[in-house]
Amino acid sequence: MDYNRYGYGYCDGDDSLSAKFEGLYLGDSPYRPQTAATKTYAKKKTQKYVSYGKEEAKYKYHDGYQEDDSDESQIAEAVFNPETYSKDEGITSMVAIDCEMVGVNYTESGLARISIVNYDGHVLMDTYVKPEGKITNYRSWVSGVYPSDLKYAMGFKKARAQAIAILKGRDIIGHSLHNDFKALQWRPKKYNIKDISLIKEFRHPGTNQPRSLKKLTLEFLGKKIQSGSHDSVDDARAALGCYRVHQSQQSTRKKKYHYY
Repeated sequence: MDYNRYGYGYCDGDDSLSAKFEGLYLGDSPYRPQTAATKTYAKKKTQKYVSYGKEEAKYKYHDGYQEDDSDESQIAEAVFNPETYSKDEGITSMVAIDCEMVGVNYTESGLARISIVNYDGHVLMDTYVKPEGKITNYRSWVSGVYPSDLKYAMGFKKARAQAIAILKGRDIIGHSLHNDFKALQWRPKKYNIKDISLIKEFRHPGTNQPRSLKKLTLEFLGKKIQSGSHDSVDDARAALGCYRVHQSQQSTRKKKYHYY
């Protein structure tokens, strides 16, 4: 997929983003938004058959998504190479986000790039953003953002509106999401936040301090990221992969102890 990184961005759909994303996307992947019919799952022990187009699959619903029994080693390959593992490029009720920031007004940070991927790792939005305020430090060695990237970048207000149209009302996966929401100047409902830095199994034992996304990705996905500067698409996929591995482990643990 070709992303336009020079200001016009990539976003699945036409100009009326809010209208389109209010609808539910039905595709080949099992990780789909819940329709009115599937919301009858209320009791945790209930198993439902949910129809997605011409295919049917059996899934247990526990407060939203339940990761299937896929080999955990395949999750990393799936999220980092979605074109190989899934043809579904549409919006899903769970998405992952990562933002890159640059220094503005000497003491502040401003949004310079935003990437959002769906539950299968397909890019929904990836664009450079011209931050509000005077850029005083590009932080290129970390952000991966250079002056040439922002020459024709999308304005902050437009990028923010497009991002919120995708994110609003959906579960949002990421690492240290408070930084991304601060850069976006927006915050979703608390129950929509799926921050992997807050997951107990992903924190330092003993100190309970959050671990870096780089270390989590290497340990749980066997992938190296952030070898040089950051890439927000890779970081969003990394957070997504870690979250899905955790969900898979939780599912396995529940089955082992027959807890549903």
